[in-house]
Amino acid sequence: MTELSADSTEHELVIAALQPMDPERKCFRLIGDVLVERTVGETLPAVEKTRANLDLMIASLSTQLQQQKEELTEYQAKYKIKIRENEGEEQEAADGEDAVEPSQPKRVEAGRQGVLVHDQ
Repeated sequence: MTELSADSTEHELVIAALQPMDPERKCFRLIGDVLVERTVGETLPAVEKTRANLDLMIASLSTQLQQQKEELTEYQAKYKIKIRENEGEEQEAADGEDAVEPSQPKRVEAGRQGVLVHDQ
């Protein structure tokens, strides 16, 4: 979605550059991998249409993202799933080390993977 926003911004800059120009002036447009020679009058409406389509796609993706976030939140609430942040995990690990009996294995964090280590 960020890439589409950047493309939309680039299209806006092109539109701003082309609008004050003479419609009969020659310009070049990159379509796929082909550089095409057109006039400003032919190119400007195409670029505006492409930008409008990009904006519609960004809005659609934003709506879908919001729906996915809501579904995830509902799923987490339904099944009582809690997501711990890295800082919270480190704090809980530090708090939990004191409470572990020496005969039980101790959990040591190795990056994002949990490793069980038994103290002897």
